[in-house]
Order: sequence, then structure tokens, then C-alpha cells
Amino acid sequence: MTSAYNNIATTLSALYSAGAYVIGVDNGELPNNTERAIDYEELHKQTHIQNGTKIRFRQIWYYVPFMSPERSSLLNLFQNALKNNPDIDENRLNDSVYINSKQKDIRKLYKKIGDKKSNSSLTIINMNSLLVLSFSADDIESWSDNYCYHRFCYRYYRCCHHFSLRVSCLYTGDCDLSNSSVFGKVIDFSLKQLQGDAVELLQIPHHGSINNYGSHIANCDKVLHAFINCDPYYHQRILSNSLLIDFAKCRRTPILVTKEISTRFMHYAFIN
Repeated sequence: MTSAYNNIATTLSALYSAGAYVIGVDNGELPNNTERAIDYEELHKQTHIQNGTKIRFRQIWYYVPFMSPERSSLLNLFQNALKNNPDIDENRLNDSVYINSKQKDIRKLYKKIGDKKSNSSLTIINMNSLLVLSFSADDIESWSDNYCYHRFCYRYYRCCHHFSLRVSCLYTGDCDLSNSSVFGKVIDFSLKQLQGDAVELLQIPHHGSINNYGSHIANCDKVLHAFINCDPYYHQRILSNSLLIDFAKCRRTPILVTKEISTRFMHYAFIN
């Protein structure tokens, strides 16, 4: 990963050196029970957890990692493609040296599996991303800092106030929420976990790409605020103008978070 994703590779290396390890999330059905939770200490040395497991941190915070209700079978297709390729030895795919030597062949298979042109029912694999819902264990006071972008400042809350809903954030990664039905199921599952009426902060998927976004997101009254991790000047122009227009029509301001420190958005939550 070092050549293409140096920052990610460096971060992962530091985490592994500190003793971190990977825990998988299975692709089972999402749970209906919102009461069951496990303490984060129970994660130690586990290899995987069930889809939608609620993880409790010191009685003050919860994390719920889950897969989209409409997850695809792209991973299985990719694994089968590796298995059936005569140029790749499946038994050596745990060997990093062998993987590097076959990197071009593996990358070619990866891209082919997720090519919309070859099969309109498929999306690129990383759209089948893991979502994480993060929220407070109880109603707490909340206050947000100024948010600045190109010297224009916005204050989302003028002062401290007590929320009637839990302070929350839904991280969506690169998942595909362009389908209104899929988006609705994701929000409904989140609200069931929150036991509230709205998600406070929502990450717009995949840097604001039109392939992962639909106007139903801007129009959703069950989401209070949305933010986008993006680079407005990236040569591929991933951030969609349609997204910005949709939010403007709804008289809402999406929070653009870029590499510029001036776009920092700080949200504070105070435990009662």
C-alpha cells in the first residue's frame, strides 16, 4: 500500500505496532434487538462480531458497525475470481511477498468484478463499505464550534442547549446511498438504535460523489446536519455540484471538511 496510499499504510503500521488487530463484521441480517450491548473489553482477541453489534464504551458512548441492508455479493465474486484464476495460487494469498508479485493480476480482477460496464447490477467493491453509528449513552448537552470555509463562518448552534435526542454521527465511508430505499433502511436502523427522531450528523458517502448520493439525502428531515470529507479542487471533481444545489434548495448548508485547517468543524458533547 505504501506507494499508492502512503498515509494509510503508515497509520496501519503504527496501529499494528501498538498492538491493534482487525476484527471482522459478518454479513448477517441486522438485529431487531436494540437493548443488547457488549462492553468494548469483550472485543479483545475476537476475530469477528455480528453485523450491527452495539459496542458500549464506559457507559457513556456506543458504536454500532454495520453493513448496508442491501449489501452485494461482490466480495464472494472477487474471492471466486481469485480461486478460479489459473495464474494465481489461492494457497499463497496470505503471503505478502507473493501478493506483491501478483499485484497487477489481482488488481485487474478486482476492477473487473466491480465494473458497471460489464454488469449494470454491480457497483465497485468499495461502495459495499462498512458504516458506523456513533452516539451518546444518554441525553447530554451539546455545543458546536464555528465552522469556517473560505473565510465564511457559520455557527450551527449559538450556545449550549440540551438535546431531546442523543448526540450522534453516522459514518458512511464509500457506501452507496444513491438508492432511496437503501438510504431509508440505513436511517431507520440508526433511529432504532438511537431511540430518537433524528441522526444529528451524517457523513455524505464517497467525498460527495454523485454515484453514491441521491437528492433524498438532502431532503431527509431525519438528518439534522451533513458533512462531506472532500477536496473541491481534486482533478476528478468527485464532489457533485448537484449535491450542493440540492442542499441549497432545502436551505441547508453541508459542512465541507477539507485538508485546509480553516474547514475544521468541532462538536462538543458535555456529560451531565
